[in-house]
Amino acid sequence: MTSVLNILYRTIGGLAALLLAGLIGSLLAGILSRYLADLSLVGAGTAAQWLFAAMIATALPLSRLAKGHLAVSLYRPENNGPLAIISSEAVTLFALLTLFWAGAYALTRV
Repeated sequence: MTSVLNILYRTIGGLAALLLAGLIGSLLAGILSRYLADLSLVGAGTAAQWLFAAMIATALPLSRLAKGHLAVSLYRPENNGPLAIISSEAVTLFALLTLFWAGAYALTRV
């Protein structure tokens, strides 16, 4: 079982590395073509977005296989007491509700 997990880990890791290289290449090609040749590569930005999403989708299982913990935090309210936690959660809730409302409003305008 361990050898299967090692093979899976290496395969997913290689795929994530290829996706990262493709993402960097797509962005670099778009930037260089815009500033050096004064033309825009059609679909370079969209390709970069899809490559980024695919990279995240492959990196999540990779992290779970390594028994890693995923957390993105620029501010750690738990170190500053209960009032900081409550205010942080309120700001997060407000942001999510605002995004939900804006999305629902945009869908009604189509």
